Amino acid sequence: MRETTLPTPGPLTAGHELRRKAAMAISQVEIVARRTAGGKTRAASTLATFFTACASALSAISDLVVPTVSTRVRTNSTTATITFSEPLDQTVVPALASITIGARVLSGVTVNGSGQLVVTGVAITAADTFTYTKPATNWLRDPAGNAVVSFTGALA
Repeated sequence: MRETTLPTPGPLTAGHELRRKAAMAISQVEIVARRTAGGKTRAASTLATFFTACASALSAISDLVVPTVSTRVRTNSTTATITFSEPLDQTVVPALASITIGARVLSGVTVNGSGQLVVTGVAITAADTFTYTKPATNWLRDPAGNAVVSFTGALA
């Protein structure tokens, strides 16, 4: 395996070396697989167990949890508030075009630090359906970069 086929591990001091060694380990499994009957299964399984343990150790120090919708509420006739399971990145606000509330005309969108998306519009009712379609850029996310997936649901 060529090391360039693996993604970069990021800005680590020895990131290039880590990627090179991982590619070498995978290449060794490929060599064993060609030489030994059943070697592929044993060697690949052992290496997969190692990489899985590495990923588990990393998950303990990183936020991999995707924010999910907790509530969708019509706050008043001009505002709908969507609350998420965790705080959102306030520096990233999706385009208004990525949000619909029924057939209402929308005029603004903000993201606050309490994990809420606040959308303003005209004549919003509790019977309206709220839809967020994840845009190509400026999508909703938590501070760790975990993206909110597209969703649809009725307001309460």
